[in-house]
Amino acid sequence: MELKNAKILLTGGTTGIGYETAKLLRSQGANVVICGRNEQKVTSVAAELDIYGVKADVTFEADIENMFAFAIEHLGG
Repeated sequence: MELKNAKILLTGGTTGIGYETAKLLRSQGANVVICGRNEQKVTSVAAELDIYGVKADVTFEADIENMFAFAIEHLGG
């Protein structure tokens, strides 16, 4: 599967399997947005992996809407 320039939105991307998945996707050339509940952690991981990050708790509809708007804006659609 070709991942170069793929647009990926990954929830829970700051630790564990989510973090490793984001790292792998980015290493394959994908454009990645991660989200997490801890803004400081999201910012730190996003900078470390050279990806986009947004604070979002997917149990809240407003956060989900914001997360998708952020991803659309930063990934170009």
